[in-house]
Amino acid sequence: MDADHDWVLFYKLDGDRPTEFHEIRRFGHTVWQASGCPKTFGETHTSTFDSEETVLAAFRAECDNATRNGFTLTHSGVYCQNGLDVPQLRNLIYLGAKRAFETMRTTHPDQTLRLFGLLSDESAMTIVPAANSKEAIKELNDEECIWNVSAWQFGEGNEYLDPAYRMILPPHRDIPCDVDDNFAAAIFESCVNALSRLREEGFFGEQNDELVVLFQVCDSEVGIELNQQLNTENTYKRYAAWMGV
Repeated sequence: MDADHDWVLFYKLDGDRPTEFHEIRRFGHTVWQASGCPKTFGETHTSTFDSEETVLAAFRAECDNATRNGFTLTHSGVYCQNGLDVPQLRNLIYLGAKRAFETMRTTHPDQTLRLFGLLSDESAMTIVPAANSKEAIKELNDEECIWNVSAWQFGEGNEYLDPAYRMILPPHRDIPCDVDDNFAAAIFESCVNALSRLREEGFFGEQNDELVVLFQVCDSEVGIELNQQLNTENTYKRYAAWMGV
């Protein structure tokens, strides 16, 4: 493992679906590890060493152990010294969201998915995908199921966003990292960037007033204006009116 890397992420996979993670971080003279099911904190273990040389050797040894135990290295980078790697985070959210939405489509072939979104919280500790369909909206006949992402019907494939989840957890787990007051905003904007990329690629289908693409912060008005770039003018006006802004 490259000495410049202080964060590595391994998975056990079922096809391309993550079923178990193993994360290793190095900071100071400490090697920190966590393992468990995707989108959970997992169980942690921390070891401290007496020199840069020994901590690096231990870090590399733990990476080798993960491989021997059947895990596949999928991501690595630098976090603790340089704060949040926004370009990497954006790409991980984009890839994870795309695979999650593909899973929803595959799981519900009888549904016409026309609403796609990502949901977070005010502390920026979560990134959750969701979708809804024309059929579900017609059946429920409720504005809530159009504009409230947390009320949408479909959420399969959440595990594909686990790599991005691992990147944003350190401030919530007492892991030393250089983050500032813009930390949450950078995560929210990365979610919008991922949705925008998918929309521009035509992944969501025909771009008209029926297509709804939303990023929301649960129980908050934070980030409402970010959705203007994701929707037609008419759709965004309807959403903003429903949100009361």
